[in-house]
Amino acid sequence: RQEPKGGTLYDFAATSTKFRNPLASDFGFKSWHDAKRFLETELKDTPWILQDQYVESLVVLRHKFNWDMEDMLMLKPTYSSSKKSGSFRRYDGNIVQSTESELDNMSPELRAEIERATELDRAFYEYVKEQWIANVPNKKDFVRECKDLRLAIKYLVEICSGQDVPAACHWYEWTDTQYEKRLGESWPGDPWLPVDSKS
Repeated sequence: RQEPKGGTLYDFAATSTKFRNPLASDFGFKSWHDAKRFLETELKDTPWILQDQYVESLVVLRHKFNWDMEDMLMLKPTYSSSKKSGSFRRYDGNIVQSTESELDNMSPELRAEIERATELDRAFYEYVKEQWIANVPNKKDFVRECKDLRLAIKYLVEICSGQDVPAACHWYEWTDTQYEKRLGESWPGDPWLPVDSKS
């Protein structure tokens, strides 16, 4: 089956080495030997955030940095005012379209090419995830904290999805670069508090 040209996954797989292993390239790794050595030395105690274990990663960071529950609250981009089915926003605010439909209809040849193009990235990720799992805090308390955080985020979503949305809701959906541009702005008050108590 001929893959339709122009799709994001097709473009990625069809390119030269320019877009191969983008994660490893960001760190300057060209081989697994280099990556593993760097992970075991320079990045040994680095706290990682895993995209597919996002809430759990936040709880791990909470323990490491002594954060409160409120420090970890956020609005997922899919809940924000920039809703687009299956899409998400990058750190710079740009919308990244979902590739879910492309994955469903992907030929075995294209899937194999993408796996080859991300071989080093996948090894990098699996190593980091293995180390991350090994350092998860006490299991019973950890599971409870993750559940509590998910409930808190759900509550925040409900508050920020109705009418008369509190000003603070916009803070929770800012991307990194948007937040950096507003560092001098005053916090408008916790969105779950009555208006007259936000001072």
